[in-house]
Amino acid sequence: SIYLFLGMTMSGISSGSQPILGYNYRAKKHGRVLETLKVSIIAAVGVGSIITITTLLFPNFFINLFNDGNQEILRIGSRGIRIYFLLIPLNCFYIIGTNFFQYINNAMKSVVLNLLRQVLLFIPLLFILPKYFGIDGVWMVFLTSDVIIFIITRYFLKKHVKNV
Repeated sequence: SIYLFLGMTMSGISSGSQPILGYNYRAKKHGRVLETLKVSIIAAVGVGSIITITTLLFPNFFINLFNDGNQEILRIGSRGIRIYFLLIPLNCFYIIGTNFFQYINNAMKSVVLNLLRQVLLFIPLLFILPKYFGIDGVWMVFLTSDVIIFIITRYFLKKHVKNV
């Protein structure tokens, strides 16, 4: 699936930055830590942006990879994939941010961000948004939780950078 490809790419970017971040953080080379974080975020958001643009331009192609020609699945899936992947670069930012906190020995922030997105935001939104937006509301759960967690992750990162 597209999201699996994205996840593997984010894992690669994140894992590639881990030894650089961990080593330089412990060596108190904060400039190198911030530069590595910046490059990781740019790479992740760049990949996420390419995937977003591709899925927005060619949703039918991706749906038809898993569809046997059912027009209803194509109609619903094409709309859903556009909603789901619209703000995926924000999700990429969140992934790099949560891993960053883990790599610099601040796992609690990483855990809080992950629990917040996957439990405290996602589950309530899953009950609320479909009531108002139907099937689109299911897709919008991802979008909404990604926007909120992006804002919170960005806040935590800015606060960390300010205190360095």
